[in-house]
Parts: sequence; structure tokens; C-alpha cells
Amino acid sequence: MKPGAGRNRFPSPQEFQKLLKACGKDMEAEVLCIVLGTTTARKSELLKRKWSEVFLNVPAPYPLVPCAKNSDPQFIPLSDAAVAALRRLPSLGKHEYLFPAKRPRKEGVPLKHPYRTDLRKKWANICKRAKLSDLHIHDLRHMGASILFCLGVPDPIIAKLTGHRGRTLDRYKHMSPAFRAQTVDLISRVLLGQTGKSTCTPACTPTQNDTKRKKRKRQALKGRGFWWARRDSNSRPLPCQGSALTN
Repeated sequence: MKPGAGRNRFPSPQEFQKLLKACGKDMEAEVLCIVLGTTTARKSELLKRKWSEVFLNVPAPYPLVPCAKNSDPQFIPLSDAAVAALRRLPSLGKHEYLFPAKRPRKEGVPLKHPYRTDLRKKWANICKRAKLSDLHIHDLRHMGASILFCLGVPDPIIAKLTGHRGRTLDRYKHMSPAFRAQTVDLISRVLLGQTGKSTCTPACTPTQNDTKRKKRKRQALKGRGFWWARRDSNSRPLPCQGSALTN
């Protein structure tokens, strides 16, 4: 992978369930997976949090990240599942940090940080038990964003949640049913007279009103003489005549 190129590894919901099962009795690992997977937060944004920065007893629970990667403060909204998971952390009411650092085995060795930083060995063991390869903990962030794109959530809302800026969201574009409908589906309709079978989830399928609206639009275009609006027509524009599609 070239330097600066973004990864395109998007764990599936089935793989996520395997990860949770592989956590076993490791409560910290399970909570980490649930919160990172459901919030699209960065690993460091969660590991560095103090309990004083986490607000669970409010109508819209959230942890506060005073200085995110883009240097702005960020409020990470929590789902009910994420709130319940955080309440199960052993550090609740006992430690300043959500994920406190483990004491060194050698006496007299000072802690570099009061919170956990290196999860590589723990994550590698979880992935091994789950029989998943080429999976980074940061890919959980991509998973949440990809799910939102698949469900047709608008870009600005996803960017607001993830904190992405610029062209970073472009890596998820191919998963958006709206992007597909407004690009390749339109081309196929014009060139082949086909709409194709939808591969969207039930949450992404068009409503009855959408179907009626498309039917009215097709009838209007058919009346104006557009050959590609006619389902029963095999006619095609004459080659090299630009006026064939203008009416």
C-alpha cells in the first residue's frame, strides 16, 4: 500500500459478531469493540478518556474529546448498547481512566501513560481466535461509516459523526445506493434499457411513492419521444447523429 493511501478493509456485521465472541471473558476488549464499532471513534479517542469526560446520565450520552485529530473538540454520541457496555467496565468508580494502564511486571518501572496505549498483542489474539485476517482495530471505524453509506445517510451527517474532512469520505462512495442510483444505474438504463436488480438491504429499498414517481417520470419522457424511456422499444439512436437524443 502506497504511503498515505487509505485502507479499504470494511469488516462485515458477521465478522464483527465473530470478534465479540472471540473476546470471551475479556470485558475491556468487548467494550472496546462495541464502542468503537458503533461510534466510528478512533482508538486513541477512547483509550485516553477519563471518566470525568464521559457523560452517561444525560438524554444524549457522550464522551468529550477535548482535542481530536483535527484539533477541534469532539462530542462522540453513544448508542444505548455503547452506554450499557461502558457501564460494565471494571474501572467504573475505581479508576480515573476508562482503560487504565497495566502495572509493569518489574518493580520500580514507571508507567509511560496512566491509560492503555498498546493493544496490538490483545487485538492479534482476538483476531486469531475469530479466524479473521488482515483486520486492524482502526477498521472498526471504517465499518461504522460504511454501514451508514450503505443505508443512504447523507455525507454531511456521516462527516459530522466521524470527524472526517476533505476527500476522506470518498473511499466509501461505492457503498452508497444513492451514488449508485445516480451514476452507473442511470448509464445502464440509457445504454441497455435496464434498471438492474437492486442489491440494497431492505432499509435501502425504494418506497411505493418512489416507484410511482419514477413511473410518472417515465411516462412523461416517453411522451416527449425519448427512446430509452420506453420499456418495450428496441429502437436506438442512429450512429453519429447527435440530434437523435435531443428533443
